[in-house]
Amino acid sequence: MSGSSCLGNPLLRSVAAAIREAESLPAVQAEPMFEGEYARLPWHLAGQRSEPRAILGGRAALPGDD
Repeated sequence: MSGSSCLGNPLLRSVAAAIREAESLPAVQAEPMFEGEYARLPWHLAGQRSEPRAILGGRAALPGDD
């Protein structure tokens, strides 16, 4: 199926429009998800919090990093 014939399908046009809309939104920040919930962040959440930082190249330290 060629790309032009795919776009003739109303469902595919709707999905393509939803993707364009989602991609136009600002990036979601992971840091706020870990702030203000615990006096000391549990080890398993600290590990999960480090994943986005590793993906982004370790650009920023997050509150509570020791």
